[in-house]
Amino acid sequence: MAADRPGGGLRCRAGRRRRHDRGLRLTRAFRKREPGRRDDLLLPLLAGRRRARRVPPVPGAGVRRGRPRGLEGGRLRRRRDVHRPGPGRQAGGEHPARRLHPPGRSGGRPRGRGAKDEGRPGLPRLQAGELRARRPVPGRSGGRAPVHLHEGRHPRPRAGAGLRARRCRLPGRPDRRSEALGRGRALLRDHPQDAAEPVLTRGAGRIGRRAALRATLLGGLAAAGCSGGEPPATGGRPSRPRPTGPADWNALARGLDGRLIRPSDAAYDRARRLYIPRYDDVEPAGIAYCETPQDVAECIAFATLQGMPCAVRSGGHSYAGWSTGTGLVVDVSPMDAVRRDGGRAVVGAGTRLIDLYGELAGAGVSVPSGSCPTVGVAGLTLGGGLGVTSRAYGLSCDALESVRLVTADGRILSCGREENADLYWACRGGGGGNFGVAVSFTYRTHEAGDVTPFSLRWPWARAAAVVRGWQRWAPAAPDEVWTSLHLDTGPGTGTPTVEVIGVALADAGAHINKLTAAIGTDPDSSDAQARPFLDAMKFLGGCAGQTVEQCHAQGSLPGERPGGNFPRTDYAGKSHIAYKPLPDDAISTLLARFEQGNDVANRSALMDAMGGAIARVGPGDTAFPHRKGLFCVQYLAPDTGWLRATHASMEPYMRGTAYVNYVDPDLKDWAGAYYGPNLGRLRKVKAAHDPGRLFRFPQAL
Repeated sequence: MAADRPGGGLRCRAGRRRRHDRGLRLTRAFRKREPGRRDDLLLPLLAGRRRARRVPPVPGAGVRRGRPRGLEGGRLRRRRDVHRPGPGRQAGGEHPARRLHPPGRSGGRPRGRGAKDEGRPGLPRLQAGELRARRPVPGRSGGRAPVHLHEGRHPRPRAGAGLRARRCRLPGRPDRRSEALGRGRALLRDHPQDAAEPVLTRGAGRIGRRAALRATLLGGLAAAGCSGGEPPATGGRPSRPRPTGPADWNALARGLDGRLIRPSDAAYDRARRLYIPRYDDVEPAGIAYCETPQDVAECIAFATLQGMPCAVRSGGHSYAGWSTGTGLVVDVSPMDAVRRDGGRAVVGAGTRLIDLYGELAGAGVSVPSGSCPTVGVAGLTLGGGLGVTSRAYGLSCDALESVRLVTADGRILSCGREENADLYWACRGGGGGNFGVAVSFTYRTHEAGDVTPFSLRWPWARAAAVVRGWQRWAPAAPDEVWTSLHLDTGPGTGTPTVEVIGVALADAGAHINKLTAAIGTDPDSSDAQARPFLDAMKFLGGCAGQTVEQCHAQGSLPGERPGGNFPRTDYAGKSHIAYKPLPDDAISTLLARFEQGNDVANRSALMDAMGGAIARVGPGDTAFPHRKGLFCVQYLAPDTGWLRATHASMEPYMRGTAYVNYVDPDLKDWAGAYYGPNLGRLRKVKAAHDPGRLFRFPQAL
């Protein structure tokens, strides 16, 4: 007969093995109710589930007859959940949540804001006897919610003085000053390197209301998942699960280290907004600002239990608006710490690019990234990460050494070359929101001294010559120089302009001379000025001469700053990857799109040079397939009709290609366009780590 487990409460008794092996019999011990315990917080979340059933005795199995243990003196000790061995079982056969509440300790972590110490009246009480709650039946309640962390780049009004700024690109995250470390930052200070840390365990040998909720849910997670966001599909996809009862938002709020905002809160209208104003009419049921990976897991479990759509948000820059919805929005912005570790940087998934640059500038280092200040590192990296130093140092995902994910089965995995290597590969260009929710990244840094941004402008009559000369020169230029050709109808006017902006890591003079020679005509105006790296990034992002705080949206929510003044911009976008130079008829077609109806402002085609370090990585070495592309074209406009017609006019010349960070909801063969020859391998990784498609949105793998 097995001895009592440490911590009491759960006893395992083995029956004698006679002619047939009758296995083990688990009996529940009942514990005396202690004032202030959190066990009762799980009960309202289980309301509406199937009624518990009494387990019949197993004849001959040696089960103790008579009064259950724990009924000494006629008093009932509280029942304990039994955790069965499963996928999370540790080496040696012990489940990570085997010990529940050790003596003298209350379950779980301290209560969240607004919680009471006393049990709430009117809750159902458990009865004596051996009870077992039925687990969800796989396949009976399926469906998944859109769980998405998707980023790209967004346009931005030009800088006010000097060189005209680089248009703002997509992904974004918040910045909290490093001296104001919260719980999310503590996660990064104590960055564990274990391969799998179960979310169930928040402290050694104990489990609280959060863990109990997840223990209940995860057994049927593959069948129940976050639901909604898509109509039912054929091919065996599960249907949307039915809610188990009214959502207990107060219970969710108590379970979070971060903040839950509901429609009745004063901050709601601001919290629900994305970077793009066209999605302001979307009204989520709640926005959860997650400070820890456990908060992320709690939110997904809550949405799963309620059959509620959920969307994951970082910077909120998704062109398609997939970082919001009508259910629960899971915002990782509070996890925004940046910590240097030798030649590496450990960066929270909520970090904005301007904060990444600002935190690393003092050490004279940086990470290859984009230019828009409020774009987030998470979406940028997960989709590949084209940036202004990519020709010299590679994509953002090329500098990624490891990533930590909250996966569909509730674990926190460290993914790198040696552990969970398939997920690590997939997270380097496979797109945000497909395989889990990223909570932190470890990057290899590079030196970041003074650089020289420059700008060259020609009259529109020379536009065809500029495009022809630039596309021959830029992809083969030295790695130390990056350029982007802009065709625009600028703010306030519909007159088209043509401009080349760039960044040289050394003196720009020689590069400018070679470019003008390739074009065959001198620019009407030019400007070049050496700047510290951080100042150059501010300039290219449209906030030249401002502080890091000012390069944020104004406000007090995570991701905002009281002194911020970075505006929102209303654009839609599409993209192509050019593998060959555009022929003359393609150039004429593209220029004609700007000349037709040219009284409309804010239409752009941004052509970013690739090549260099980008091309020295094989197409299958990471999930980003477009290594041999010459340049990436991003089409931007508030007018979706013009945008669609322009993209369609260029499709014959760059057919079937697109950049996943410039997500395009109109694409039919989006999977082939984004992932090319890597699509099959990505789908295998998806099937291995999210077989129930918990993480689903309209273009999820």
